[in-house]
Amino acid sequence: MKNIYLSSFICVLLMFQNSPTQGQNKLNEEKLTEDSSVISGRLKNGFTYYIRPVRQHMPDIELQLLVNAGSYLQAKDQVGMAHFLEHLAFKASENFPAGLQNDVQKLNKLNISKFDLKGHSGTRATEYTFKAPRARQEAIDAGFMWFKDIANGKLQLNEHDIDKERGIYKQEYIIRGGDNFEKFQRENQLRHKLFSRTENMEDFFSHIDNFKPEVLRRFYQDWYLPNRIALMVVGNIKNPAALENKIKRIFSDIPSSVKRQKIPNINSHFYERPSQFAVVEKKITNIYEPVEKLEFQLYYRDSITSKKLKTNAGRMRLLQWGFLFDILNNRFIEKEKGYNNNYKIRISHTFDDMTMPPSVKLEFHSSFDRYWDVLELAISSLKQLQEHGVSKREFEEIFKYRLKTNNKDFKQNSQFWFKQMNLHYLFGMPLTTEESVNNLLSSYTLEDFNSFVKENKLELPQDIGIISPKLEKPMDELEIRKGIRATYGKHTKPYTLTEGPEFLFSPSELKNFNNHPYTISKSAVKGVTEVKLKNGIKIILKNFQPNGINNDKIFIHGYTPNGALNFNPEHYFSAVNAPGFIKNSGVSKFDKYDLQQYLRGKNIFWHNINLYLHNLESGIKL
Repeated sequence: MKNIYLSSFICVLLMFQNSPTQGQNKLNEEKLTEDSSVISGRLKNGFTYYIRPVRQHMPDIELQLLVNAGSYLQAKDQVGMAHFLEHLAFKASENFPAGLQNDVQKLNKLNISKFDLKGHSGTRATEYTFKAPRARQEAIDAGFMWFKDIANGKLQLNEHDIDKERGIYKQEYIIRGGDNFEKFQRENQLRHKLFSRTENMEDFFSHIDNFKPEVLRRFYQDWYLPNRIALMVVGNIKNPAALENKIKRIFSDIPSSVKRQKIPNINSHFYERPSQFAVVEKKITNIYEPVEKLEFQLYYRDSITSKKLKTNAGRMRLLQWGFLFDILNNRFIEKEKGYNNNYKIRISHTFDDMTMPPSVKLEFHSSFDRYWDVLELAISSLKQLQEHGVSKREFEEIFKYRLKTNNKDFKQNSQFWFKQMNLHYLFGMPLTTEESVNNLLSSYTLEDFNSFVKENKLELPQDIGIISPKLEKPMDELEIRKGIRATYGKHTKPYTLTEGPEFLFSPSELKNFNNHPYTISKSAVKGVTEVKLKNGIKIILKNFQPNGINNDKIFIHGYTPNGALNFNPEHYFSAVNAPGFIKNSGVSKFDKYDLQQYLRGKNIFWHNINLYLHNLESGIKL
């Protein structure tokens, strides 16, 4: 199951509303956050900054420049320009004529590498990051001057750099498509048909080859304005007050913008439009993709969440959606159990991919001859949940998992705080802490959740997208909507949890295991103990404390120095493929679905179990 972590709901760059800083010109004394651990302010030109010292967990200092400008702001002739501009920020600018990332001598002097400078452009915003050693003030200064060039309209955007980047940009786009570029293109095409504000990539390559530099420069001039930009600094900051004064000195002389660009109202465009129905024909050129596969995407517009994003009620709503998705996806996984079922159903929120305004997304893949059955199964599962709610046991399992994930996700690291600051800057959302989320959840009950489920009926999706093979008879929108409505109207029985195996070895089997003598000895390696069994097997124990979310885990690696080369040459490929067959078929009387359910109860993730057989070694890791 693809876990939908808590942080992806409360930390992802939410979108589709105007920035609270847009059009404002306030003094830097303005208090921007309620969190006393964050120093923040807004300069007279509209430029905003945040400073968060994290001395305990971070040896260095990281900087981020967030620009409230992404692909949603592109005009029709500017497809790809938000991302292309992010590439050009690493080229020539006023303070770095050769481009800071390409100035090897400068990077060496600052004790950083080109990989310490990064950029990312999305639908809502563009971000630039710079990692600096805390003891190198000149490195921090260089990061500030690079950011100032970006924010002050000082990127040169010359024709030489633009033309040189065209091929690199196209290559990156192809790489993003992974090993199935045709599928990647179809999904882009479907999103654009369903929501026209997303980029139309149909003539992408020709456009990138031929756009005029003025098109890129116009996007830069229109949207890279100080009142649309925020600077974040997180890390081992010993003197935050001095750092704040330096930010004021460096960035306060950027001229205030006199431009008042018309900002598209994305929410209004999305929520008030008629329901959409779009079909993209599947033209297969990838031999590994079956032609008969069909994909449905059903979108339930979530305007309520969109309106409440700035409040604790909005935060709680996102948490509740998380509970609902976990429960439904677990149920879908149970229904999919069985070899060669050839379908998959999942539900999520569009916060995950940031390509559509806030919506609940129900999608499934199936063979063409079964799509009606799978569609009915998906819709009846929604109705079953909303008609009967969930049991206490089902709720408590998900609730405990969410609470545990929450306590692991809230770590003092730069990415957590950058996301928090992004949310606050773009949408005025309060900074989220581990304590604040735990407070929201402390008194939350099963009755609260079932009330939420009943109040938010997912009955008839507003938008339907389909990727399908070429058909003699086109997909009929009225027929599909009628079928969904009829399925949802049927009564369902309460969901029954599937019971997995209680143990892999029964008590009677365990009694038959004989105790054998063994010896214990200390290894020459510090902290290592060796246990040797009578049959020659060695158990090597090493105590250490893992970091991050795995800090309460133990790691096991069992192996033998026998591999595929120990087999006759004619059996080589059978040997190297054997681990996959073993894992898929199960062990003893348990198939893989029994094992998955048993391991899930032990907090062991199935996909983290690695069976392998290499040339000179074979074994298992978990």
